[in-house]
Amino acid sequence: MRLRQATSPLGPLVVFPGALGDFVCLLPALEEIRARHSRAPTLLCKVDLAPLVRATGIADAEPIEDRRASWLFSPAPPAEADACFGGFASIESFTGKDVPEVECNLARWQGPRGRVHPFRPLEPMHLARHFLRCVAPQEDWLEVPEPRLSLPAEVAAAHTPSLASESRPLLVIHPGSGGRAKRWSRAGFGEIARRFARRGQGVAILLGPAEEAEAGEWRRLGIRVIVGLDLVAVAALLATCDVYLGNDSGVSHLAGAVGSRGVALFGPTDPQSWRPLSRRIAALSITPWHRYEEGAPAAAVDTVDHALAHAADLP
Repeated sequence: MRLRQATSPLGPLVVFPGALGDFVCLLPALEEIRARHSRAPTLLCKVDLAPLVRATGIADAEPIEDRRASWLFSPAPPAEADACFGGFASIESFTGKDVPEVECNLARWQGPRGRVHPFRPLEPMHLARHFLRCVAPQEDWLEVPEPRLSLPAEVAAAHTPSLASESRPLLVIHPGSGGRAKRWSRAGFGEIARRFARRGQGVAILLGPAEEAEAGEWRRLGIRVIVGLDLVAVAALLATCDVYLGNDSGVSHLAGAVGSRGVALFGPTDPQSWRPLSRRIAALSITPWHRYEEGAPAAAVDTVDHALAHAADLP
């Protein structure tokens, strides 16, 4: 975080500890905050999110891992914390709810313009609606705007992996998720990939850092595997593919935000609370759920295949 003088007001600061999917759910709330201020917000977020935030222009971004973020929780923050946090137009923190040190520090730096919100809702609702109700509690937000992210053309061109050798339409499959229980059958994903390939369509398997060790298993199926991308490149890839398939994951939320058509698969989690808020990404509940290590029956694969065909035709 850049140190500034308290006499030089900035835009609002949003302190946000969430991962990729949480960040996409925050986007409508960020837009609401932007609309209330003449200057763009600064997002204090996970270090891997910061380049994506900056590239899309939704906010400035600084890593929450920076030592100065710890001043929020300090019982006696140094004097330079006043210059660091005191110059923002307001502070919305999604970490530190009911932590006396955080609430005391925000009151000292911002008065009533410093607010602390719970990171998760206290009652069942979609996470995006929860974030909106935190920053604009005067509205009920029964209708939540779709999260949208857009990369400038030159940024997208510089980061998109080369897909010239792939057939079209191109299906990108992301078989990962933040929780292993949320990962649908590897055999099921593999059969979907084989079906697309048999039709002469392109297929690419997108693996994140947690799944890179599985690359060899996918390559043995003769499927192109894409690994090692940062989130800017992932967003660029998803914005250019023709159809997407994934689990309940941050990447599925990102796919919806950049305009992909496709399907997000749900088993142990509730799509009413966690689905990507995009009319182009269908939330498909699979019952019974077949975990990543298990096989998937033909009927389940057929259901996913049909849902993908429908999603590919969405406007």
